[in-house]
Amino acid sequence: MSEIVFLYMFGYYRAIANYCTDSYCEKCGKYLVFEEFQAPLVTEESKIDAYTKTLTQYWHCINCGYEDIKVEPQPIDHYHEKRQGNLKEDTCEECGEEHAIEEYRNTDVLNYILKKKIRYFKCRNCGYHEIRLSKRFRIIK
Repeated sequence: MSEIVFLYMFGYYRAIANYCTDSYCEKCGKYLVFEEFQAPLVTEESKIDAYTKTLTQYWHCINCGYEDIKVEPQPIDHYHEKRQGNLKEDTCEECGEEHAIEEYRNTDVLNYILKKKIRYFKCRNCGYHEIRLSKRFRIIK
């Protein structure tokens, strides 16, 4: 029981320490003077060889008015799956051509509580691009 209390207190201490370092104004040299003036922005970007997630936070000092924008990379559990050759639903929504849709790059798989798969398709005939997202619960054994 004491170990659980210690871990909880350590996590709480780390959160307070992180807030103190994040709320320090470099211009006026004071602590605990920053507040967010805009909602944080989470950006996810998929490239052929990588998947990145960044958090952008917008702060301003209530003492001197200095604005600071912090961009931090976020950890993400990610891997690629091979693309599928034969597709069941392979009719293009744009031009209506049958058997024209193909998967043009490997599938991005993101592991959260839900397992998200992002698949990338294009039409061989007209060049129409489509991105499909599927979510499934992960079963942890």
